[in-house]
Amino acid sequence: MSIGFEAPLWLLLLPLWGGLAWVATRLRLPLSYTGPGVRWGFLRAYAPTLGFAAGLVLFTLALSRPTLRWQAAQPDLSPTWVILDLSYSMDEADLPPSRRRFALALLSSWIDSLAE
Repeated sequence: MSIGFEAPLWLLLLPLWGGLAWVATRLRLPLSYTGPGVRWGFLRAYAPTLGFAAGLVLFTLALSRPTLRWQAAQPDLSPTWVILDLSYSMDEADLPPSRRRFALALLSSWIDSLAE
């Protein structure tokens, strides 16, 4: 399993967003609104700026279009399949002894011819 990016050049913006977030927290820039009931403290000083930076990081990751790739397991199946009808109509006696037994006899003769 591997993670890849279809447009990885967008990821070059991530260090820029980190640097700008660091500068904004140092300057305590309020990049979003916090209501008047919120006290001066961590929430007022850093949460809006860090929330805005987290939004920029997620937006940049979405622009890079991440893809998850894994190798699908290949089933070990035979290239030849046999499908039989098992409905009640196969019990009709128009082919002796019945349609089902007639089809099975044809199938077994075909399989015997393949084995030769």
